[in-house]
Amino acid sequence: MSFSAKLKELRLQSNLSQEQLSRKLDILRRAYIYYETGHKYPSVEVLIRIAKFFNVSIDFLMDEQDDAQTQNLFAGEKLSEFTGNDLHTSFSENLKELRLRNNLSQEKMSRKLDIVTSTYIYYETGKRLPSIDLLTRIAKIFKVSISFLINEQGEYTVEIQGDITAKEKNE
Repeated sequence: MSFSAKLKELRLQSNLSQEQLSRKLDILRRAYIYYETGHKYPSVEVLIRIAKFFNVSIDFLMDEQDDAQTQNLFAGEKLSEFTGNDLHTSFSENLKELRLRNNLSQEKMSRKLDIVTSTYIYYETGKRLPSIDLLTRIAKIFKVSISFLINEQGEYTVEIQGDITAKEKNE
C-alpha cells in the first residue's frame, strides 16, 4: 500500500477530516491534501509528526521492511554502537558512520546518490535533511531502515559485518 493510501486510511480510522488532521499536524490543509493524494511527500520533520501522531513507524508509512525483519537480519553478529540526540545530529552522525564503516568517500556516496558532493556534505554535517526520496535511497544503499537513519525511536545499535542493519535498543 502506498504512503498516500496509508495516510488516508489512518486518517479515516481516526475519524478525522483532512482539515482536522492538518491542524493537529500543524501544516496547511493544501499540503496535507498533496500528501494524501500522492502528489508530494512531506518533509522528514512532518513525516515524523505523522508517524508519532498515529503511533506508527516511518518505515510502515513509507512501505519499508517492517522493523522485525530489519532487526533480525544480522542477529548474533559483532556489534558496534553509536547514538544521536536530535534529528539533524543523529541523521548526520548515522550517515557519516555508515559511510565510513563501508569505506566510502563523500564523493563516492554523492555519485551513488546522483547528487553533487557539496549537497551530500550538507547532509553529513547536519546543515540539511534530505528529501524522503533521497532518504529512502540512502536506507536501501546501506540496508537500514529509515527509522534508524533518522533515529526515530531513540537509541539504536548498529550491527557490522558485511552489510549493515539496525537494531533498536528499547530502554
